[in-house]
Amino acid sequence: MTNPKVRFTTATLAAAACIVFVITLLLGSGQSLALAGVGQALQQTKSLVCQVSVTITGGQLAQSLEGKTYVSDEYGSRTDLYENGELLMCSISPLGGPTVSGQPGGGTKFRITHAEAGGFEPNQVRPDDYILRLQELTGKAERGLGCEIIEGHQATGFEIAGEKLGLVSSSSAGEADASQVPALAHLWVDSTTLLPVRYRVQMPGPEAGSEMAVVCEKFEWDLPLEASLFDPEVLEGDQGPVLDLKVPAATEEALIEGLGVYVEMMKDSYPSALDFVKIGMDFYQKVSAMPAGQRPDWGESKDVMQRLMPLYAGSLYYQKLLREGAEAEYFGPSVKPGDAEAVLVRWRLDSGEQRVIYGDLHAETIAAGDQ
Repeated sequence: MTNPKVRFTTATLAAAACIVFVITLLLGSGQSLALAGVGQALQQTKSLVCQVSVTITGGQLAQSLEGKTYVSDEYGSRTDLYENGELLMCSISPLGGPTVSGQPGGGTKFRITHAEAGGFEPNQVRPDDYILRLQELTGKAERGLGCEIIEGHQATGFEIAGEKLGLVSSSSAGEADASQVPALAHLWVDSTTLLPVRYRVQMPGPEAGSEMAVVCEKFEWDLPLEASLFDPEVLEGDQGPVLDLKVPAATEEALIEGLGVYVEMMKDSYPSALDFVKIGMDFYQKVSAMPAGQRPDWGESKDVMQRLMPLYAGSLYYQKLLREGAEAEYFGPSVKPGDAEAVLVRWRLDSGEQRVIYGDLHAETIAAGDQ
């Protein structure tokens, strides 16, 4: 029988060690080292499997999905999401290959090829993307969350600002909503191994007033995973169309081209925000409000989606500017297409100058003293 005194002493030592660890976290440099340690610990793992949930509350897209994510340093990543027990979405990203996402069993699938590595849309429902972002953590956490026992692990918590994970607000300038949830993450790691035991990411949802949360938990590490799990043929060989979409490089040129495509299709307005999910909602809401006989004929779904890929790449470029602290601002809702005097997008260059795109989509660099 275990001696109660020994059991108490062990628990006390574990708690004391955790308290010391938290105090270290709350000291600036220690906090930075701890987050870097999390990234380094993840980089040393060969594979992970975890349970995931994706919940959107508020708006027409409100839903709750449960599933599983697999990440392998040898094969790539995969997420399966279910709604009420039915497989709603499978997304497979082989190493070095295009991402294939869609619904098995005859639904439409997308094969997405990025012109450059690291294409990432903060609002896309891809839990593996959020996990992989943890490998890049090097800065300080905003605050420590203390210690808890989570799934049998002595765990230490961090609150991490969204921009450290590429989660940034894409609201238009002057449209901040005080009720909108901030983009941030709560990460709990094993106090000894520094590997995640629970990870929750929250951010504004795709519609005004909505919220999206991605939760990863019940992590398993270094399990042997079969190569077939990451084979896109699981989806590509299934019944139903596979739409090939090619995303150009995320550049200023893509942003200008994409905004031009949007105006060409929607005629009299720019997107409400430079966020691809919100852009999709713009299309849905505007087209739904039109009488059936007046709805535009943009052609086949594949052609429409491919036409929008420069705008997708442009939104990634804008998100990158926000993450890098370039003080980017977007004024689309208040700018009329064709207005050569109205500032549509602007951001600060490393030189201190400003880069500006106007309502007629011409761009120029403005000297620091002329702003």
